[in-house]
Amino acid sequence: MPFGEQLADLDVLLLQCRSSQSKAFLAEAVACYRSGAYRSAIISTWIAVVFDLIGKFKELALAGDTEAQKVVDELEEMYHTNNITAALLFEKKVLERARKDFQLISYREQEDFQRLFEDRNHCAHPSLRSLEEPYQPLGELVRTHICNAVVTLLQYPPVQGRKALQTVLEAIVSDTFPTQVDQALEQYFKHSPLARARPTLIKDVIAVLTKHLLLERLPEAERIRKYTALLAVLKMYPQEGEHILQEELPKIEPRILSHEQLANLLDYLRRIPSTWYTLGAPGKSKVHMFLESGPDEQVVAMLPVILDIPVLREMACQRVATLSDEHLAQLIQQGSHLAEYFPEALKRWKQSESYEESKRLTKQFLAPFLSTDLTAEQITQIILACAGNSQLHDHFQTMRLFKTQVFPLSEAFLDQTKEAWVQFYEQFYWPRPNKLERRLGLIDEQEWLLDSIEKRYPDVIPLVTKRMQEKYRLEYDDICGEDQEDQ
Repeated sequence: MPFGEQLADLDVLLLQCRSSQSKAFLAEAVACYRSGAYRSAIISTWIAVVFDLIGKFKELALAGDTEAQKVVDELEEMYHTNNITAALLFEKKVLERARKDFQLISYREQEDFQRLFEDRNHCAHPSLRSLEEPYQPLGELVRTHICNAVVTLLQYPPVQGRKALQTVLEAIVSDTFPTQVDQALEQYFKHSPLARARPTLIKDVIAVLTKHLLLERLPEAERIRKYTALLAVLKMYPQEGEHILQEELPKIEPRILSHEQLANLLDYLRRIPSTWYTLGAPGKSKVHMFLESGPDEQVVAMLPVILDIPVLREMACQRVATLSDEHLAQLIQQGSHLAEYFPEALKRWKQSESYEESKRLTKQFLAPFLSTDLTAEQITQIILACAGNSQLHDHFQTMRLFKTQVFPLSEAFLDQTKEAWVQFYEQFYWPRPNKLERRLGLIDEQEWLLDSIEKRYPDVIPLVTKRMQEKYRLEYDDICGEDQEDQ
């Protein structure tokens, strides 16, 4: 019994019995126990165990198990011929057959039930502790047998052990297995051996699925089904699943050697983020090393997955900054995680040093974002970046995008983007003492943008005029100061 666990309530144990026939015999055992008829309680408990096993053999036979059908035929033959000898032999061997042929119980559980069988023999036949004292079992022993019968056998469906694992795995790889967790629970697992699974079965299913998903190259459809199954099992048994992963993942991780298997691990962490904390230090170091120094091609292939893992997102963003323009553009073209790529893309775009570079960078690092839901802050950053670099705001294709996309997008954020547009507007005027003067030779897109800014913000001219006058005055003062120093 785990530390701190309470004694099982006998009425609760009765409710856990799966078979109504077994429940009836166990109820009789509980009644005898409570009345002090301990020998009768042990006998009834043994009868409940035997009839529960017989019921499980019948269920397996109906499901097409040939070995179980042989047992059922044997029982019917004994009944019709009233073969007492065969019946006694069947009772004597039933535990071994349940373990060896059907894996309904383990070797240790067989030993526990063998003790119940021996105690039943002591109770059903005249037995003596000594020449003067008849055999009388202790109440604690009786309670132990009742509890063990339910916890070990009576509450479970007929398929357990290797056969149960095989049944579950065969269902998962079938083409009809759902790809939605809730459907997998309702349509399969709640009507499978996992419905009332032994801890060993839960552990085996989680461990086997985890090994397949981490170490093997699976077809995509099979991978999806196995992830659905794993998530469904973890949802059915969250506490047990967490403990199992804590034990099993550190054992599996050393076998992750190839980059393909590492990609499987990252996908596993994305789908089940909590497993990062059960991975262990060596596994975490392996992931960190891949992110820091893995080949660019492989890192680029996995970055969309890594960015979905909260604990790795910051490190993934740092790796984005080290990628080539081509690799960053490749990630942006995929259309996911654009918010994470935007800061680095904007940084590179606004550092353009020539018109030819502006043509390339605008196509790679500006245009893809204009078809997404940009925030007011992002649009403001784009406008200011362009305003601060003449290689951008004097570039024909960039100005065309500003006319057709950036300016219309900013209409939803009139107040938030006003200052950015005022600074943009300012780049196309000469500082003069009394009035604004547009630069000569502006292209049509620039002229259109300036006119449109004036219509949207009627006070832009006095604002820029005031700034230009201040700028002109400061420049004039600097020139005068320099002349006085020369004299």
